[in-house]
Amino acid sequence: MPLLKQILVPTDFSQNSSHAISYACDLAKQANSRLHLVHVLQDVSGNLTAAADRLARIGMTAGGRVGAATETHVIAGAPAAVITEYAQQHEIDLVVMSTHGRTGLAHLTMGSVAERVLRKAQCPVLVIGPRDSENVSIAKAAAVLAELVGAGLAGEIETGRGRMLNQLVEQLRIPATTAILMLDELEERDWLRYVRPGIGSASGSNSGGSWVTVEGADLAEDSAPFVPNFYSESPAIELLQRAKKMRATDIHIDPFNKDEYRIRFRIDGGLREYCRVQNSLAVQTINRFKTLGAVDTADPFHAQESRLRLPEQFADWDVRLTAIPVAGGQAIALRLLDANAIALPLDYLGFSDDAMATVVNVLKTGEGLVLITGPTGSGKTTTVYSMLQSLDGSRLNIVSIEDPVEFAVSFARQMNVDLKHGVTMSDGLRTILRMDPDVIFVGEIRDFEAAQIGMRAASSGKYVFSTMHTRDVAGTLTALRELQIDNHSLATNVSGIINQRLVRRLCQACRSPQAVAPAEQVRFTQVGIEVPEVLFRPVGCPVCNGTGFYGRIGIFEVTALFPELRAAIVNGDSAAAIQSLLRNSGVVSLERDALSKAAAGVIGFDEAVGIRWLI
Repeated sequence: MPLLKQILVPTDFSQNSSHAISYACDLAKQANSRLHLVHVLQDVSGNLTAAADRLARIGMTAGGRVGAATETHVIAGAPAAVITEYAQQHEIDLVVMSTHGRTGLAHLTMGSVAERVLRKAQCPVLVIGPRDSENVSIAKAAAVLAELVGAGLAGEIETGRGRMLNQLVEQLRIPATTAILMLDELEERDWLRYVRPGIGSASGSNSGGSWVTVEGADLAEDSAPFVPNFYSESPAIELLQRAKKMRATDIHIDPFNKDEYRIRFRIDGGLREYCRVQNSLAVQTINRFKTLGAVDTADPFHAQESRLRLPEQFADWDVRLTAIPVAGGQAIALRLLDANAIALPLDYLGFSDDAMATVVNVLKTGEGLVLITGPTGSGKTTTVYSMLQSLDGSRLNIVSIEDPVEFAVSFARQMNVDLKHGVTMSDGLRTILRMDPDVIFVGEIRDFEAAQIGMRAASSGKYVFSTMHTRDVAGTLTALRELQIDNHSLATNVSGIINQRLVRRLCQACRSPQAVAPAEQVRFTQVGIEVPEVLFRPVGCPVCNGTGFYGRIGIFEVTALFPELRAAIVNGDSAAAIQSLLRNSGVVSLERDALSKAAAGVIGFDEAVGIRWLI
């Protein structure tokens, strides 16, 4: 049964929508899908019969290309509402539609039909960009406005803008939303400027009307340009919405060349370019983000950090901003955190059955130091929050000291490191110990003092969780030794160690089975896994935006400290000897866990053997 059983293509009979139909036909033929063509009649007084006949002819042509029956429907109503409702009622798997939008960040503010469908639809939406030259349409708009200005345009600014919008709609036969976008684009290019009412012309004859110049018409030398904000929402907010819709965890805005900035999203652990924008738009957006974070926009010369204050509809989001000066301007990075994904159930993280049993046993001990380790970006915070959430927060006093607090959670009282006010990790940890805690989370053990206090807390019967940047379980013990923690304290106070990585899941909609190569068979045999009949490879489809991957999963090495391991630590055994003991005791290595997931078709083979710091 193919995944894309039903494909919907809305059409307005334009050249752009014909490109969308052509693309959808090829996709439907490849996936053996049923094609739905819908034309929305916005004016109920329009000729329904003529539209139906025209759509039927297109449907016959499309059906011939697809090689199957094609449904055609003409429906009266608001386009975006009709499209999303039709997709829901007919269980559409993919919407393919065109847009008359613009390049760069401008399309984030458009409010077009395509944009609204992207926001509302419950199924994936693939938007085919315009094929006509953007410069041609903008030039046409400028020509229309130049003629209007030549005929005289007086009145207040809002009235003048309204007249220009009406003229564009009538002359170019475009939707009002597209006309708004064209005006905005002309303003951004400085082809169109507004002058404050009441400022005289060069001859002093103006009596308070608003003046408009198009493509080089002169403004009075003493006049001040005035560009009002006509966006219903901030472009910065729109960018956040789009990033979350695409499952991005980070947004990067950086200078690309002397004229443009580049916007990139980190999706499933990899950076992907989203769009490029003019410098003026980028700086405006960066300053808007800084304003949301209460950061001084007049100081682009120092590194700045903040947490954004977002509108109520983003109550479940937490966005951290970091801005730095770089060659060519400013660069900002935004970390996007979702409250619904910060503390997942433990069985969602990717633990094998044996690893999950070990984690459960460690959680039952209720004392000692539990370490979650791995490189930056390996999902340590999510794992430790998930473990803390699994404890009974109503019965236990859970307190944390973090740098910074990744996300506010209900099951713990969280304390932020604040170096400006003298609150260090070590000082905060000492304070926490005086708050009658049952469970303590130390954001990260970085130095001897933090490690020593953590050990003392664990030795006093407290249950302590923390993270470290180490490559494996044996390396974690070595790192603690290098922080001058003695072997006896290690063996006595450490209850369990989890080492982890994050890898990309294969898109289940398009993964392709292939034979196992001889070299791959050897790799499975070396770690004691039965060679699978097939391995799945990434392909790419509309569901995964052509990447072949959708989401991430954890790879884990998990151990509780059993008697033989404690004895080896007390004896001062080397990391190599401890690692050999772990393997002989049945502790699954990162490599074996990764290859097990590859054999099960969850991840690809290349992803499994390409893990950072894999041993």
